[in-house]
Amino acid sequence: MPFKQWQQKIGETLDLPEDVFGGGPRITLFGFAVVKIEDFQQIISFSDEHVVVRVGMGQVELWGRNLVLAELSLHEIEVKGEIHGLKLQEGETCTKG
Repeated sequence: MPFKQWQQKIGETLDLPEDVFGGGPRITLFGFAVVKIEDFQQIISFSDEHVVVRVGMGQVELWGRNLVLAELSLHEIEVKGEIHGLKLQEGETCTKG
């Protein structure tokens, strides 16, 4: 059994959330000033007012003011600033509603 399937089987058996064993991205919001996205795939767009990041089977969209890229690693991104909104979109596209 491949490692990924083994992880998922253990997670299901222990009734753990999917993100614990890599089933999807983990998004953490700290107040209205910091968003950390783990297991992201690609930064689609980034400006001081709008950020779109591809994750798993969809996208995460942030908008606000004075947004800056505070941290970036291979699988994790942290955005700081005045966060006014966060939207999760399953599929290919995500637009401010």
